[in-house]
Amino acid sequence: MRITSILLGLRFLTASCVVAQAQAMGHGHGTFITIDYHNQKFRYDFQDGDFNDTRSWKPETDESPLSVPKAVDTARVNLQRFVSQAEEFEIENIELERFEPHKWLFKISFHCWDKQCSDTTVGFPIFLKLDGSVVEPKVMPKAKVTN
Repeated sequence: MRITSILLGLRFLTASCVVAQAQAMGHGHGTFITIDYHNQKFRYDFQDGDFNDTRSWKPETDESPLSVPKAVDTARVNLQRFVSQAEEFEIENIELERFEPHKWLFKISFHCWDKQCSDTTVGFPIFLKLDGSVVEPKVMPKAKVTN
């Protein structure tokens, strides 16, 4: 009897973890990412409806509707809107993330190497839909710490 209870508990825990991971990835739910840079907070919100007007993509059978060079060019132009010394930032990582079935998102992360920038502790991501449009972050002042 006790072993049956333990096995049922493990099944429930496993199912709960899968649901939490799917929610975190945006499958069927919204998700957000927050970046602190200098004295501002940048919040990217992703909702299922954000992808309704974008083209579907099946990587198993089709070429990406947005090429990597075009995505990098678009991301670099937009990085200049948010980051001082953007010309010193280099690509740290390029990811394609699935958000909804057959809806994908480029995440192009930039970082300033070799202490060429005044703030080298933080990278900065730019998110692009496969139609080439940029996901706009909400820009908010960073909360001040009081003693």
